Amino acid sequence: MTILTATKERTYGLDILRAYAIFAVVYAHGGIVLGITDKAISKAYRLPILADGVSVFFVLSGFLIGRILIRAIQNTDFGKKELINFWIRRWFRTLPNYYLVLSSLIVYSLLMNEPLPDYRYFVFLQNFYSPHPDFFPEAWSLSVEEWFYLLIPFFLFITIHLTKYNRRKLILSWICLIIVSVIIFRTQKSISSNWSDIFSWDLNSRKQVITRLDSIMFGFLAAYLQANAHLFWERHKDTLFYLGVSLIGYIKIHSICFGLPLAYHIYLSFLFTSIGTALLLPKLDSIKVGSGTIYHTVTFVSIISYAMYLLNFTPVATIVIPKLLQLFSMSETNGIRFNFLKYILYWTFTIGGSYMLYRYFEKPVMDLRNKIKW
Repeated sequence: MTILTATKERTYGLDILRAYAIFAVVYAHGGIVLGITDKAISKAYRLPILADGVSVFFVLSGFLIGRILIRAIQNTDFGKKELINFWIRRWFRTLPNYYLVLSSLIVYSLLMNEPLPDYRYFVFLQNFYSPHPDFFPEAWSLSVEEWFYLLIPFFLFITIHLTKYNRRKLILSWICLIIVSVIIFRTQKSISSNWSDIFSWDLNSRKQVITRLDSIMFGFLAAYLQANAHLFWERHKDTLFYLGVSLIGYIKIHSICFGLPLAYHIYLSFLFTSIGTALLLPKLDSIKVGSGTIYHTVTFVSIISYAMYLLNFTPVATIVIPKLLQLFSMSETNGIRFNFLKYILYWTFTIGGSYMLYRYFEKPVMDLRNKIKW
């Protein structure tokens, strides 16, 4: 693990947020490994999850990508070269791992004579405006990210070069337009659909591209404020952090004590989680380094977080663990000790496999990206 150390480009506070997000995702999926079906037990198991990990990832991603785009727009001509360079660097970061895991799952499905995914998985259209198919279901969030990477820089590029509008105001206009438009669209869709359960909402709102772009844009808004209201950002970072913690904490406490109605999930959950997470960023971004075991653990988990996201559910939880148990004739076993064993194996294979994926594939690809002069 010695190669997974912090670099000067990393920010410890943001690594804390990233490590929490991937913990929340992997931990939530661990309930499936344990075979939790009872609603009361499932609710108790999810108590450590303060906020939806994917939504936290969206805001953090928007913040980091927003900073890159804002610097490019304000410090360069932001012509075709800069736009293409942005896309190439982003795709080098996300696509190789995704296509490797996707291809591996396709090969496995062929060998097992199981249904194969269609072409939409290769262009991230499988959940653009419709429910995500059953194959590789965790890929839904990557579709949201990839379409954000593609569309938002393109919209900015076009309007920058077709108008003489002030660039700073143009960026803010696009941020506000996307946030407001998506919220209005999602609300109208929810009202017209009249969903009666969490499952329908999850498939038709939470996990579709056109209903989630605003979550990433809240992170972009935070990046804009850091760049253009830096004095406010620095001066009030502690107050904003406490507000963010209070908002997220209040929602969690209310959920534990009274439960959250379906209407909250449908109309307010994305908004509150995004705002709460964005409020944490000024303070967390100011925490540059740390020390000790916790610091190194957080950094390690943060570095392999993308690999963990791709591997934990379909590859590990639904393929590796069941096949391993079948190999040792334990697939029919049950009981607390056996479930605990499965759970330990789930985390072990997720972390170990993610380290291997990062060490022998993701990192070499990133090193190659950094060596090429675009």
